Amino acid sequence: SCFNRLESGIRSAYPVIDEIINTISSFGAKVAIMSGSGSTCFGVFDSKNDLKGAGNILTKRVSGLIPPKHGKHHNKKTSHGLPGFHR
Repeated sequence: SCFNRLESGIRSAYPVIDEIINTISSFGAKVAIMSGSGSTCFGVFDSKNDLKGAGNILTKRVSGLIPPKHGKHHNKKTSHGLPGFHR
């Protein structure tokens, strides 16, 4: 199980972080959590369709998100979460 001690306080202080994590969870992520102090939120998905659905909704609902970059330097087998969705 994943845990971030800062998450509850940050989610209370910054509702957008709460919205992002809730959206990731609502699309079936096995884990939805923020890293560090909240600069990145990510999810771990079994389904690429669920991942894409969450990403599409997040980019429409939350302004200023930077979607993850996919290219030669990213390992497609391990890019099932939302790394790189920064605000």
